[in-house]
Amino acid sequence: MRMQGTLTAAEEVFLDDVTPPKFSRAGSEVRTPSHRDEMQPDKFAALFLSLVRFIGAGYAHGDAECWEAAHRCAEEAVGPIDGPLFVARAAGLVRAVRRRRDPDLAYLPWSCLRLSSDEAKLMLLIGAARATDMRALERAASDLLGGGRGAETIQAANELANLCRRPAAR
Repeated sequence: MRMQGTLTAAEEVFLDDVTPPKFSRAGSEVRTPSHRDEMQPDKFAALFLSLVRFIGAGYAHGDAECWEAAHRCAEEAVGPIDGPLFVARAAGLVRAVRRRRDPDLAYLPWSCLRLSSDEAKLMLLIGAARATDMRALERAASDLLGGGRGAETIQAANELANLCRRPAAR
């Protein structure tokens, strides 16, 4: 039996709101959301957040079950053909970020409604990539990586965003 108010991985992915995330600006700085509801996630944003959390748990615990959970979640969301591609692209993005920054990313459990600061920055990054806003993408990558340019991170974010545009994934 699950606690009231918690979602399964598949339920988390299929949220009804498909509007792009909106974030308030204070001056030139972007305020990162601290709660999943502030993101107004569509199914791809929710899928990405779940995958990042499963991947992070896999790195933290070295447990293959975390990777299996990521694959199950993605396959339930977008099917058995595109699901593994989403996991691979999300892992590629996480790996690109991990190569460029120290310390490692902070991940919360997949069912948590709050966002860590790192998760919020990742969501801004993928949101900018999906919106094809290069200026916002570069800013989000710089913020996530602690300054400097992150060409590999930007490319990984763009590749993941491209999967969301594929007709089969919709």
